Amino acid sequence: MADHMDREYARYCKLMDRLATGETLTQTERAFCARVEAHHPACQPELQFLSELEDMDAPTDDAARQLVTATMAAIDEGALEGPDAHESHRHEQLAARLRRTRHKRILGGAAAIAAAALAIWVTGTVGTPEGSDTANNPSAAAPGPPRVELVYASGNARIDGTPWMDAVKQSALLRQRQRIQVTTGTACFVLDPDINVCLGAHGDISLTEINGAHRRLTLHRGRVSLALSTQPPNSSLTVVANGIESTALGTVFSVAAEEGGRVRTTVLEGKVRVMSAGESELVSAHKRHQVDARGRRTEPLSRRDEAPEWAALQSTRLWRDRLAGTLTIGGSPARATVWLDGKRIGRTPLSSLVPAGVHKLMVRQGDNLLLEETVDLQAGHSRSFSYNGSPVGRAARNARVQDGAAAANGRDAPDRAPAAVAGAQSTPRARTTPNGKRTPAENVSSSRRRLRETRRTARSREGRRPGVPSPGQLLSEARRLMLAGEFDRAAQTYEAVRREHPGTPEAKTVLVPLAELQLDRLGKPVAALELVETYLKSGGALSHEARYLRVRTLARLGRWRAERSAIEALLANHPNSFHAKRLQRRLAQLDR
Repeated sequence: MADHMDREYARYCKLMDRLATGETLTQTERAFCARVEAHHPACQPELQFLSELEDMDAPTDDAARQLVTATMAAIDEGALEGPDAHESHRHEQLAARLRRTRHKRILGGAAAIAAAALAIWVTGTVGTPEGSDTANNPSAAAPGPPRVELVYASGNARIDGTPWMDAVKQSALLRQRQRIQVTTGTACFVLDPDINVCLGAHGDISLTEINGAHRRLTLHRGRVSLALSTQPPNSSLTVVANGIESTALGTVFSVAAEEGGRVRTTVLEGKVRVMSAGESELVSAHKRHQVDARGRRTEPLSRRDEAPEWAALQSTRLWRDRLAGTLTIGGSPARATVWLDGKRIGRTPLSSLVPAGVHKLMVRQGDNLLLEETVDLQAGHSRSFSYNGSPVGRAARNARVQDGAAAANGRDAPDRAPAAVAGAQSTPRARTTPNGKRTPAENVSSSRRRLRETRRTARSREGRRPGVPSPGQLLSEARRLMLAGEFDRAAQTYEAVRREHPGTPEAKTVLVPLAELQLDRLGKPVAALELVETYLKSGGALSHEARYLRVRTLARLGRWRAERSAIEALLANHPNSFHAKRLQRRLAQLDR
């Protein structure tokens, strides 16, 4: 019996290691873990440790550090034995031996549950060898100035008075105290770690302080929109406009400097601390703080009010993929609309980081199609395209449609496959009237049927592209990268499953581990929430995991009301969840 329990515990440790590296366990494996946790005495110290860490979604402090240090020491020395210590001593000896080889992975799993700041401290403190230069000389690991890169520009923008197209030829990296001005279009830059800043039309901003831990941007006029993940401890980001300071606390927000000295701070997610005239106010999500001649006030926002703010950040999806290349489009006339994979991404001239892979590029002005290309963009490479104002011929456009290159989204894509092209496919003839002519309704029905078959043929051709790994191969590669700690590349591989094999079961299942990876390893709660919501719209075998991940993501974003609703939904759908007790405690905290 004892040997059987030892084998069970050894298997449990392996499964927990897989879970800590980001893998999603099967329902059978999860049930096995729950059964072992319920009756095996060696599981209790780890469960207590992980449960306490789960409650720490705030930045790390001395109490958090003491908890980690004390608990890990107790696990090693067997100090957490209960009243039945004599009976479980042999089990604890086995657990101690296994834990000594698993400490880094246990800490990795704990960090995946705790806040990103706590994860950084655990990895840096517990996981650093005592004899390393970093441990003996903390200043050796001090980071240099952060990277600040112009990743997107469209329309008429200038950097220190130089047109952006000339500036990026010398370097796409920005420096402290540089000034960015936008007349028409948008300019976006990224500050490490993961701070996305987009300046809209008629905007003017200076990079006042970007090299230190406390970064400051000065908005002279216009609107700047920001989306940032949780930042390292003892760091901050502040936007100053007309003397009003808006300091982010890991959030999505915008600041607008308007005529008459009016400043508006709009918070979409998280919280922002607004300081004006020596007074400080904490503005939470879905609210707008305004300072003008009449004073200061905070008002709630409707979804209609928030829509333009989110639209200003829509381009950020283009450079989330680390494996990216640069796409530049220009020509005459300017301000033509650029479409990528059926989605509008801006107006010409335009330059942007774009995920590597095959994309459908179109440039339109009004009803005229000025450019249509299938772009195979390699990671790290640049591709430039130009147009001369002459519309692309209908015959050439029809040929591309027949080859299956038409945009898949009928609402967003500005081009349609003509019925004449669809008619080239082999389809049954429509019925005719006694005089030999088809009725208008039959013509429409026949055209729609042929169009469906054309698109189906195009999709099948795309599915047979040589050299594209199968979903199973991509998932295996993603798991290998997770075990190796290459989380960025693992995320790219998970995304490849969705991109290369849309509509497959794997493309849906991969949403959950990818969301977990974005939240716990890459520090991107907004992206994680989007993936989880997509999965939960249709549900599936991982609904419990998705709902729990949604709770954690909302807590990380500081959206307390939404978190409470998410907890109630999880408990209603999964009353026997392993996390039920902790979630009940969390509900009690939110009700205070």
